[in-house]
Amino acid sequence: KPAPRADSSAQTGVRANPGRLWRVTDLTTPGFHWEGTWTFDGGKVLFAYRDRNSGTKSEGALELQVWDGAYVRLLNRGSKDVYEGQVQADGKTIKGTTQACGGNPKCRWEAVIER
Repeated sequence: KPAPRADSSAQTGVRANPGRLWRVTDLTTPGFHWEGTWTFDGGKVLFAYRDRNSGTKSEGALELQVWDGAYVRLLNRGSKDVYEGQVQADGKTIKGTTQACGGNPKCRWEAVIER
């Protein structure tokens, strides 16, 4: 079941250029407060995280499935989870969740397009 597409930036006409580097906070893994980057390389998105609490590192790749300037969907083949997010009114912040989050409001991710 896809995540809800509430407060869609498509309704406000915001369209963002994805750039190549996003600064990410990922709270979609229970017990971890991941902070790091997503680097776009064609249809692949490389992530590099560090857990804010333990210092644990995690790296891997996501598959970019949809980017229309207002909405993004990525697949993590390792966890088989789908990340979905909406570009916010500022045109550089993306807020989202994953399918595994269900309706849990604390289970979310946020990114800022850096460049």
